[in-house]
Amino acid sequence: MMIRSLGIFREKLHSPERESDDETILRLTAESCSALGMNVVLRWPEEFLNEKELWKNSPPEILFMMCEQEKILEPIQELEQSGVRTVNKPIAVLNTYRDRMLPLVKSSQIPFPESEIIWTRGMDIRRALSSISLPCWIKRGDVHNTQKGDVSLARSAEEIEKCLISFDQRGIQKAVLQKNIRGDLVKFYGIGCGPEREWFRWFYHKNQDLKKFPFSEMALANGTDTAARALGLEIY
Repeated sequence: MMIRSLGIFREKLHSPERESDDETILRLTAESCSALGMNVVLRWPEEFLNEKELWKNSPPEILFMMCEQEKILEPIQELEQSGVRTVNKPIAVLNTYRDRMLPLVKSSQIPFPESEIIWTRGMDIRRALSSISLPCWIKRGDVHNTQKGDVSLARSAEEIEKCLISFDQRGIQKAVLQKNIRGDLVKFYGIGCGPEREWFRWFYHKNQDLKKFPFSEMALANGTDTAARALGLEIY
């Protein structure tokens, strides 16, 4: 009997300027699963929400997804609790929210820029800046970049205040102040951790003034392994 699998795309809002890239990743994953003899169905998050009772009554055996919003993850957690194998686990996806990720990363003693989680309303910005110097990054405190302004390099307390007001108006309750560190921006992807790591790749992010600061690829891979373990991620 063929294994019934359900794949759920990432929300388009969460893939700014990368919509087709993230969609392609999931479609290629589905093709590989089909080649292994699985019966794969793909759904956009909105479609899955509309059909959640159907999937609850007739659950797949495996569910793989790239979605991130809590309202989507909640019914997936229910399926997981009923015995559905999920990749990644919903709790691992929630752990990538910045306000949850920072304490987990800190406890695992991974080298990480100085960061502080702050409230977007009623925050004493001058006090928050006592441990982090300007310029610094200000980032929404939950999911990662969804639109312009979610991640900004602030050069003054006034710029931080402006970002906090914008976040608050959008219903974002927390933000992160993060120390600015000079260097090149790299992206990385991995499957598995430590001895169980099956695949790891990194590359320079496009559209930057590349300096090619030297670094250890092994240290990068080991650091991401440790972070993935701390968050509970199998694929990242």
